[in-house]
Order: sequence, then C-alpha cells, then structure tokens
Amino acid sequence: MSIFRLFHISKIESRFYLKMLYPYRWLISGLFIVAICLALSHSLTPYCLKRLLNSLPNTLSVFDFRNSMINAIFYLMASLFIVLAYRMHNSIWVRLSPVLKHRIHKICMHYVSKQPYEYFEDHPSAKTANAIREIAAAFPELIRGIFDGFLGGTFSLLFAMTAVFNVSYRFSIGLLCWIIVYVMGSIIIIKRAKSLAQKGVEARSKISVKLIEILLNIKCIRFFTKENYEKGKFKRLLDEFLLIDKDKERITVKTFAFQGFSFLLYQTICIIWLLSSMKKGGASAGDFALILTINTTFADYFRRVAKALIGYADQLGTIEKALKILFEHAALDTPSRAVLNSQLPTITQGQIIFRNVHFSYKDHPPIFMGTNLEVRAGEKIAIIGESGGGKSTFINLIMRLYEIDSGEIIIDQYNTKKMNLISLRSAINIIPQGLSIFSGTLLENILYGNQKATLQDVMLAAKRAGIHEFINSLPKNYATFIDVSNLRLSMGQCQKISLARTFLKESPILIIDEALSHIDPASTKKIEQELLEFSDGKTTLFITHHLSDQIASAVDKIMFFSHGEIKYPSTKNLNFAKKF
Repeated sequence: MSIFRLFHISKIESRFYLKMLYPYRWLISGLFIVAICLALSHSLTPYCLKRLLNSLPNTLSVFDFRNSMINAIFYLMASLFIVLAYRMHNSIWVRLSPVLKHRIHKICMHYVSKQPYEYFEDHPSAKTANAIREIAAAFPELIRGIFDGFLGGTFSLLFAMTAVFNVSYRFSIGLLCWIIVYVMGSIIIIKRAKSLAQKGVEARSKISVKLIEILLNIKCIRFFTKENYEKGKFKRLLDEFLLIDKDKERITVKTFAFQGFSFLLYQTICIIWLLSSMKKGGASAGDFALILTINTTFADYFRRVAKALIGYADQLGTIEKALKILFEHAALDTPSRAVLNSQLPTITQGQIIFRNVHFSYKDHPPIFMGTNLEVRAGEKIAIIGESGGGKSTFINLIMRLYEIDSGEIIIDQYNTKKMNLISLRSAINIIPQGLSIFSGTLLENILYGNQKATLQDVMLAAKRAGIHEFINSLPKNYATFIDVSNLRLSMGQCQKISLARTFLKESPILIIDEALSHIDPASTKKIEQELLEFSDGKTTLFITHHLSDQIASAVDKIMFFSHGEIKYPSTKNLNFAKKF
C-alpha cells in the first residue's frame, strides 16, 4: 500500500483499484512481465551494439568476420526481442482494456444503486453519470501509465545501472543521481497536477450539468428571452475551466524544461568522463556507444513518461474526484445488508401503523415528532394538505426511502426497519408523482409493473388507464420506441403509461401520489372510477391536492397533514377537504 500513500491515494480509492483489477490478475501479471522485458531491452540493445562495435577492427587485416557476425546476430535478436515484447504488450492490452471498462461501469452502477435515497436528491443524475463515465475513461489509461511508465522506468534503471557499471561505477552513480532528481521532481509535479485535475473534473461536471439544464429548458429560456443570460452563465463556467486548463499546460511546459535541462547536464558529464577515460585507454568505442545510447534511450523514454505524467495526474485526480461522488454517503452498504440479512415476511393484509415516529431531513427542522396513526387493512384513505405538510414524506418513510430517527413503522405486524427491502417494496404498488418513463418501447414501459404479464393483460391495463387508443393510433402500436432524451409524449400521456403499469401489479397496498395531476378532467373521472375498482380489497392511500367528490365519497377516512401533524376530518365535510 506504500505506493498508494506516496501519491496520497485514499484507502477507499486503493480498495476500488484492487477490486477492479483482481479478476484480471493474470493479464496484469502479463503486463508486469512485459514491463520487465521492455525495460531489459533498453539496456540489452545498446549492450549488443557495444559488443558489435568492439568486434570491428581498426584495419581489415585483423577482421574476425565470424565473431562480428555473431555479435550482429545478437544485436538483431535484441531488436526482434523488442518487437515481440511490444506485440505481447498490445495483445494483452487489447484483451484487458474493454473488459476493464465493462467492469468499471458494472461495479460503479452497483455502488450507486446501493446509495440511500438522499444521495440522489443531493447529486444531479448528470453529475453521477458523468462521474462513472470519467472513471471508465481514466482508469484503464492510469493502469497503462503505471506499467508503461513507472514500473517500466524502475526496471529500466536497474538494468541500465548494471550495464553501465561494466564501464565504470561513476556512470551508474551518475545515472542514479539523475533519476532520483527526476523522480522527486516528478512526484512534486504529480501532486500539483492532481490538485488541478480535481478542480478540472468539478469544472467539467458543472459545464456538463449546465449544458443539459439549458437544453432541457430551452422552451422556457425562449419564452422569457433569457438566451443571452444563460449564455453568460455558461461562458463563466467555460472561463473557469479555461484558467484551470492553462495552469495544467504551464505545468507541462515546466516539466519538459526540467527534464530537458537535467538530461543535458547529465549527458555533458558523461561525455567528459568518457573522453577522459578513452584518453587513458580505459574505455572503448563500444563503451562510448553503450553509454550514449542508453542515455539517449532513457532521455527519449522519460520524455514520454514526462508527457504522460500530466495525464497520469489528471487521471488520478479525475478518479479521486469521481469516487468521492460515488462514495460520499457513509451508509453505502446499508441497503445491501438489509436485502441480504433481514426478514423475508409475506405481506398479505396491508395494515400500516406509525408508532411514536420521529423524522427530520438532514439540516432541516423535524417533520414528524412522535407521530402515531393506524391504517387498517383494506382501508381507503385520502391524504390531503398543504405543500410541505409531510404527505410525500409519509409515503417515503413507508417505502423506506429514508430511515426514521426513532419509533417504529409496522406493516402486518412486521417492523419495516427489519424487513427485506425487496419484500417490503414488492408488497406496495405505487404511482409516484414524477413522470417515470424509460427509453424503450411502450410495451416495455408498461410491463415494468409486471414483466410476466401477457400482451392481452397489457392492453387491458392500457384501456383502464385511457392510453390504449392513443397507442393503437401509432404506426408501431405497442412496439413504438420512445427516447427519454427526446420525449415526444405529453405529461398526461406519461402519467397514463404509469397508471397502466400500476394496473398490472397486484399488491396488498396501493399508493396513488398525485397520479392524475396532468390528465384532463373528462379522463380523470373515468380513471378514478377504474382506480377505485382496482383498489377493492387493498389498503389504498390517495395523496392529492385536489380531492374530487368521487374519491372523497369512496374513501373511509381523510387525513389532513399540516407540518407533520395529522388530523382526521369527517368524510362528510367535503367543503373542508376540497380546499386542499
């Protein structure tokens, strides 16, 4: 783990890296072996060239053709060794890179799906998606840079020091000193570039989110003639990113300057030593070729490494920032433990009890303070009240999208906090407030409520939701593909699709949360009648701002929510109820 600490990589990051790489440990081992082979080639080829030059005589009269041919063959074999090593490297990378990106997307999505619900309220979907995309793009290149750059450089240094030691220990010491200076400077550069990379990720994320926001609200922007206003805000974000990008480029320039001048100084010292040694008869032409070739090879190699350093730091900073987004909440594993280890009851009645429930959102005043209520099995309840009164919170707590601070929520004698989440949510059929539409066919969207349903079941559900005739009028009917990024359906049509989805699912508890708010009055009355028939025998909660006569007369009780307090107006007092 010392290499992680060296570059200030957190424990969570290091665990993530190891988790990503472990299934491909044999391919990683192959990259490790190739890194050693390529490092060896940086010294082997100059050494073979040295032997070849030393075998060549000053005059033809003493020319040993056989010995020179053997050394020439060794030199060519060393060149072939390099070609084969690169071929193996590319072959391994072609196999590793695609599966690594696939695993990153899969694991990141797994982590995100385990986050508590408040995570998704705190993070825009575009920001989270961008974080996953950034990791998938940066991580493989980071691994490639580590093996090609740092590991390759380390082994190259060891082999080169061995090769030049045969000429003189001074060259080994000189090479080591240059590398130490270079590496220390590189670490400083990486730390500075990593900090800029994190700022760059944040700036890019803001640009991406703002761009999506503008495109999604283009109609509103034009209605209020705010094109220039939005362009100005977008330009300020671009200018912020531009300053960060310029700072990164300055670091690149400084890196190349540092690398170039340090190598020039080292090469000058080596030439002086070689000339001095040749004057005394201690070095041959082959030694001269060996030292200068190794130096030139190293200079070219580390020039490429220096170029990759900025990219490496950028990738490291990108991954660190993105992982902070994905791992932000400490309760990351809570849902999965609940799913794996908790009770698996079968809910059949649908009785709901709140017993001394306390709840507040983070950094907000309490909503429920010792709330007690009971919804009997099979009872129909209308829930009304002002915005912010706690109606949606009440539903979210039943669904365990949030955990209560204290107290108990009981369904059919089972404490929901100890229940398996899948078992709990499978027993509840809910039509949420939002327009929950997915990219896919209309059939697939409706089948979301029950994927085992037949086409006849789907068509019946669509008829009950008042959407069948519209779907039938489309050229491809239920096979019509809808794209969420370019949605052509009205909000009322989207709500009807959600309703059709609900009619396919049979559960003891039915929750209808403002499900008809975008549907025309004539259709609303028919759909309400269908919902009332569908709710027979089920514990049903109608959450609404506008309580219709039809619903008010059908329910057993009306609950009025106001700042977490719950009152029970008489169902006969419709004038009071209809205010909300």
